Amino acid sequence: MDTSENKTVFQPHDHFFRVVLAPETTGNFLRERLPPEMVALLAADPPELVHGSLIDGELKEHLTDRLYRVRLLDGGEAFIYALLEHKSWQDRWVGFQLYRYVNRILEQWAKENPDWEQLPPVIPVVVYHGATAWKVPNEFHALLAGGAVLRPFLPNFRFIVVDLGQIDDDMISNDPRLRVGLLALKYVFREKEQTGILETIGISLRDVPEMLYQVVLYIVQTYKSVNEMEIRNLIHTAQPKEEAEMMSKFARDVLAGKPDWVLNMVREDELQKARLESKASSLLKLMRHRFGQIPGWVSTKINSADTELIETWMIRILDAQSVEDVFAA
Repeated sequence: MDTSENKTVFQPHDHFFRVVLAPETTGNFLRERLPPEMVALLAADPPELVHGSLIDGELKEHLTDRLYRVRLLDGGEAFIYALLEHKSWQDRWVGFQLYRYVNRILEQWAKENPDWEQLPPVIPVVVYHGATAWKVPNEFHALLAGGAVLRPFLPNFRFIVVDLGQIDDDMISNDPRLRVGLLALKYVFREKEQTGILETIGISLRDVPEMLYQVVLYIVQTYKSVNEMEIRNLIHTAQPKEEAEMMSKFARDVLAGKPDWVLNMVREDELQKARLESKASSLLKLMRHRFGQIPGWVSTKINSADTELIETWMIRILDAQSVEDVFAA
């Protein structure tokens, strides 16, 4: 995955999720959030991070992933594929994305193990921190047509949903690093509650002072309701003696003496992306309404286009006689 500074600024969820689900904390996360019967199958060995991302380019703004190899008590291995959906609403198509990614994981594993007799299990886990409770079915069958007669003959799997918003703050994790990281993730889209949670985050940071910079950086980049004074208070709560030095570091590295400018830059960037996503979604709905089922290349083309091009296609669809007419030069 790209770890450049630009990535940190414009895709802060991706960077921070990698900080929170570091190899040294992931074992505790899995033992706290996987079903007990599944945890009972895991060996004591820490999860091994498998580097690289499976996410398609056009989805990187909305999804972040981490793949781990875990050892089982019976001597076998399994994969845990963790997906963070970093937007304020839940995507009912996430099961289809997981289906594709699980297939890629197994295809790669089969290439690396040509003499295999059985494929390793892959357990998908969705970490959701939207403002509303998760209500999308966590079963792939929910996305398939065909009814009860055909279902036994169709592929299916269930994925685990960790809805941070439905976990009490006091119960979010016993691991100090996970606790502060998951709390910061939980309140990203809960603007009315952001100021109130900062003190709790500050107190939690006392146990993991090494995470202070990363947590505060993430909050500056993503919390829309905080201001410079609240950031100062957060740092003071966590490490009173470090306030001046930390604010100086932020001024040098991030804020450049203009916290409002940084916050507004991030907000405007996110707003533009949300507008573009909304227009693309509307165009796809119009295409399906006008022409029925559309080829897969249409979605790819629309999702990779800019606002001006999408608006042009939305006008063309009024007179187009076919899908191809909409995209004609």
